[in-house]
Amino acid sequence: MKPFLGDQLARDEEQSDVVDFAPEDQEPRINCWLDAECETPDGLETLHYMFVDGAYVRDHVFVDYVEGGHFYRYGWIPEEQIWLEDEMSLIDRVCTGVHETHERFRMKYKGWDYDKAHASACVIERKMRVMLLVKDVVVPRSVDIGEIFSLEGSGKSCEARFEELLDENKDHARLASKQANNSVGHQEF
Repeated sequence: MKPFLGDQLARDEEQSDVVDFAPEDQEPRINCWLDAECETPDGLETLHYMFVDGAYVRDHVFVDYVEGGHFYRYGWIPEEQIWLEDEMSLIDRVCTGVHETHERFRMKYKGWDYDKAHASACVIERKMRVMLLVKDVVVPRSVDIGEIFSLEGSGKSCEARFEELLDENKDHARLASKQANNSVGHQEF
């Protein structure tokens, strides 16, 4: 038995009551943001990145749910979905999405327990956040974010590709800034 299953069973015993996704005939808001194709040891796998109403999940499903999650941490999330709170900024969505994808791969395919996978995911998330602090950085487009998620979902590091995308986007940001300045009559000397 993989370590994550033991972790999940202990959590399930604590949360032994029935998870009701639709109390009072209401459904939580769940919307697909993007899909990522991943090459895994089991073959191709498509991960679906879903925006969820985090407050609803905390109120009706699991009080300790924060920012994001996946099946190998929260057994009530569908196996091929990664949930991200819909109220987060784009930067938080990207960094949390990479965190959850990194963590999920290690728990599912390497048999890591949650604590080890989470610690590893925090390292990659922190590196990405530091890269995004640089002036003139623009968050990559959704198609590029999907590529980053695919790399992590395949067990490959996305750091180098993410840095390349940010460098490419710096040039676009500078050009857009220059065009915006020129369009309102400002000139740089």
